Amino acid sequence: MAIWRKYGISTAKKVWLFVAIYTIIVLTVFLTVPTDNYFYFALGGKLLSQTLQGIKNGSTQVTTDNLTKADKFLAYRRDSSLATGDATTPYSSGASLTADTYSGGTSGSPEPKCKDPDHDKFLALRRDSSLATGDATTPYSSGASLTADTYSGGTSGSPEPKCKDPDHDLIHNNNMFLCCMPLGGLGNHMFVYASCYGFAAYYNRTLAFPKSSMLTKYFKLKAHLIQDYCACDSATFHLEKINCGEDLKLWNLSTKGNIKIGYYLQSWKYFGNVIEDIRRQYTFSETTLAKARDIISKLASEHQQRTKRLYRVKPVSVGIHVRRGDIDSEDRLVKFGYELATPAFFSHAMEYFRKKYMNVLFVVCSLEMRWTKWYVAGDDIIYVEGKDFAMDLAVLTSCDHTLTSVGTYSWWAGFMNRGETVYYKWPAREGSSLRKQFSANYTDYFLPEWIGLK
Repeated sequence: MAIWRKYGISTAKKVWLFVAIYTIIVLTVFLTVPTDNYFYFALGGKLLSQTLQGIKNGSTQVTTDNLTKADKFLAYRRDSSLATGDATTPYSSGASLTADTYSGGTSGSPEPKCKDPDHDKFLALRRDSSLATGDATTPYSSGASLTADTYSGGTSGSPEPKCKDPDHDLIHNNNMFLCCMPLGGLGNHMFVYASCYGFAAYYNRTLAFPKSSMLTKYFKLKAHLIQDYCACDSATFHLEKINCGEDLKLWNLSTKGNIKIGYYLQSWKYFGNVIEDIRRQYTFSETTLAKARDIISKLASEHQQRTKRLYRVKPVSVGIHVRRGDIDSEDRLVKFGYELATPAFFSHAMEYFRKKYMNVLFVVCSLEMRWTKWYVAGDDIIYVEGKDFAMDLAVLTSCDHTLTSVGTYSWWAGFMNRGETVYYKWPAREGSSLRKQFSANYTDYFLPEWIGLK
């Protein structure tokens, strides 16, 4: 005060001078003292000062709802590793922070809890860069194993992924399994299972087959059913040379460990050693077969009333499958080389049965009934309409004989029917990519006892 009186400084000047001096001190401290020092909190970080005091007194559960955005930013600055996605590095305070923007992890290791639902997925991708090329929806739980349907393996320093299938360890630790993954529709699934069952018998292995295959809905399979194909990640994979012919190398594989074989395996020779076993497994339930027989009986009765034809004996039934659809309409399939069974073929094949049997009733199944009714016609034909593909197959196999067109579905209709089978002889265009997938004379694909016509 003596200074103010000596130099005659007024009250207003006193205030301005005091403010200037205080401002210089504050700026100097803020520029030179670390933000987590107590001097910072004394000079303005009041709420965080209270937070630290609470932690010091033993309270580690602190809310930060009232913190300013600047204070929250400074809290993130305490651990710069959070900016790079590593959520496990402990804070310098050594305590867990509970707030809307944080969630406690391991002791002293809070993890950011971002409100965005994809936050944890992003962290998972950062933790294991190998996932960057995989499924970005893979869930991740910090500090635990990574669980994913499409991922197995891992990289050094990354969490060890764990297959969801409960039989993963069983298959991994016992080198007595043969695994196969079916692709495509029902006919493709049936080829894959049958071929792999044949290989499993040959190599004295247990077949591991996905429970999710549509085959399990219709047939009682003898395979060991697995929930997830990752259960077979320890098996050695062997790829077929051609899709619709026999690859002799597949009969000479190493038997040191588990085996995986793929992908289409469309040759009867792969399961020729278990062919009757496959026929027994590929038998519909009695309930399904009874429905199929009722459909045929009802349509036959209606046909008899409509045509006024009287049969002294029950007519011989011949199931006809007409495949067109995608083969006829999709350019990629046409270019690949698929051929359609022609009207001339159906006429020729039907005439074969008419000459062989006195009374014949053709039972026709197709997804292309408009075309079929125009080109596959006659007074000895009934058409099965409005049924699903499984019931159509049950109807075809319940007939005395079969007449097949093209495709694996049609092939299996002929196989499951124990009577005579007539098939379209040229399913692939000569010189096409598809033709190269078959053996030279198609004998690896069609059963030797079948009759091929054109």
